[in-house]
Amino acid sequence: MPLSVPDVLSTLQTGGIDTFYNAPYAAMALQWFTHAKYIVNLKLAVAVGATVLTKAAWDSISAEHQPIVRALTEKWGNKLNVRLRGDNRRAVKVLTTDHGLQVVKLTKAGEEVPTLFFLPKNWNKQVASWITDAGKASLLKEDGSPIDAVQKLIDAGVSVALPDLLYQGEFTPDGQPLAEARKVPNPREFVGYTAGFNHPLFSQRVHDILTLIAFSKYSKYEPEGIHLIGLGPIAGPLVAAAAVQAGAAIDKVAISTGGFRFRTITAARDPMLVPGAVKYGDVPGLLALLAPHRLLLADEPSSSETTKLAQAAYTAANATGKITLVDTPAAKLPAAVAEWLLKS
Repeated sequence: MPLSVPDVLSTLQTGGIDTFYNAPYAAMALQWFTHAKYIVNLKLAVAVGATVLTKAAWDSISAEHQPIVRALTEKWGNKLNVRLRGDNRRAVKVLTTDHGLQVVKLTKAGEEVPTLFFLPKNWNKQVASWITDAGKASLLKEDGSPIDAVQKLIDAGVSVALPDLLYQGEFTPDGQPLAEARKVPNPREFVGYTAGFNHPLFSQRVHDILTLIAFSKYSKYEPEGIHLIGLGPIAGPLVAAAAVQAGAAIDKVAISTGGFRFRTITAARDPMLVPGAVKYGDVPGLLALLAPHRLLLADEPSSSETTKLAQAAYTAANATGKITLVDTPAAKLPAAVAEWLLKS
């Protein structure tokens, strides 16, 4: 039923309609949400807006100042877009947490990977997928804009993808990291019922990363280079496993492991549990399999057995110049990774 904006609320109140589409932030501002129980996680339309000047007003600006007005308009227009996207993410959280609305996820083949893509106007045909321990929100500032390291890549022309993997970000009610993996609903606490018949969460998250790689590689934009970044004890091993599986589809890989090892897991429901991971080489084995990808590796001492194994693998692959070891402090590592990705 087509309705003008002022008529929607009254028609909801009288029961003339029971469904509407709008951005979450706008639905709150217009009070439409008071007559809704569910939010469908489906992008239906693109909201188009513009700042319009008459030709007479534009011509009244001197030729010297017109480029300045264009640059300022583009700068603050982009900032406004970022702010609005952040407002919408926060609106969804308020609607679900404070007002009890439920997000209904419409999926194909039972899976999805919520991802924030940045595609710069000066795109250089390179795509970097940045995986984190907690999801895409950890790479955004309070106002919704990307952190400095991500922005540096975007400014240099790199398209950046920030995903939420399974049970990160949008998949959680409060945005907090998952403390325990799911289990089969069985009164007997036996890991075999879950891990023996179902893919571990680690494997499902690797699958999400591979889905993102395939989406980028076969998109209509036809990128020329796809790169993976994973910094942290969760993201690092996930990216290593995904890059090994993706093979030649990936060009550069940046990893920090946070010193994580599968052998340190002591709980059957640890989200990082992978049956057989220790038997087949643990994290050092994964890192060795990355040869001959161009690799930046952090959090692994140069004299450790892990590093020696990785270097031996790169030597065997005739790729000794493709592995870079860094001991950059965690707070400065994102910036160092961005610099390496742009220069290497």
